[in-house]
Amino acid sequence: MKKFVTLVAVALLCIAANVDALTSREQQQISKIRSFYGERAGKRATAWRELIDDSRQFPVQKQLKLVNNFFNQFIFVDDIKLWGKKDYWATPLEFVGVGAGDCEDFSIAKYMALRSLGVPDSKLRLVYVKSLNLNQFHMVVAYYPTPTAVPEILDNLDGEIKPANKRKDLLPIY
Repeated sequence: MKKFVTLVAVALLCIAANVDALTSREQQQISKIRSFYGERAGKRATAWRELIDDSRQFPVQKQLKLVNNFFNQFIFVDDIKLWGKKDYWATPLEFVGVGAGDCEDFSIAKYMALRSLGVPDSKLRLVYVKSLNLNQFHMVVAYYPTPTAVPEILDNLDGEIKPANKRKDLLPIY
């Protein structure tokens, strides 16, 4: 029995050490963002981390809404203006750092945030669509509550999460 209690105690200490290491890693990321992009970027990164930490206990529908709303506060800027390249897919850290990006950047950040919250990969897809209103290609995140369900669309053009069949302004491409 004593050996079992010791093993449990060691396991709990390892778990606690991993949690502390993760927190330390997150703090390092925030510090890097702050030092590279500035104080406001550090505040965005801290808010992003708090969003993830504070949203874990919520149902998935609320997580979707919180993540969508958080990133939709960022500014849309074409890659050529922001990165000096025709097409650049920013990492979530870069996107949060500059506080701006194009539709791929919004979608990737939302996808990664939802994965961090524990939403299974099997329920999420990055979807390449055509925005009929803008007459240009676009990217969104699709959430499938069940494998055969109509997906719900997280988008930076329309901040309200809607089923794909209610988004007549989007034409699925891939």
